[in-house]
Amino acid sequence: MRIIARVAALVATIALWSAPAQALEEVGQWYVSPNISFIWVDSSRNTDDEVGGYVFLGRAFENFNIEAGAFYYDLGGFDSTDMWGFELSVVKQFYRDGRITPYISG
Repeated sequence: MRIIARVAALVATIALWSAPAQALEEVGQWYVSPNISFIWVDSSRNTDDEVGGYVFLGRAFENFNIEAGAFYYDLGGFDSTDMWGFELSVVKQFYRDGRITPYISG
């Protein structure tokens, strides 16, 4: 089962990177941003490496975005552990209308 999840995460990542670029969110617009991630756990913790996910809900303002998100990992192994959490971040946008839009998240 874990190998299927890892292959699915790899395929989804490749599909997202190969898709044509989408326009950035407009000022005042709400958006949802799902993400797939992978965690490598220290071997002394007796748990397995795992694929996990993030989901962010955000709103775009003039020069920044505000995002609230949640993440979850089910770390199997001897010390089976669930790891989850919540996040609130402010993302400062530079050159929102440009071809490349750098940002700082805090």
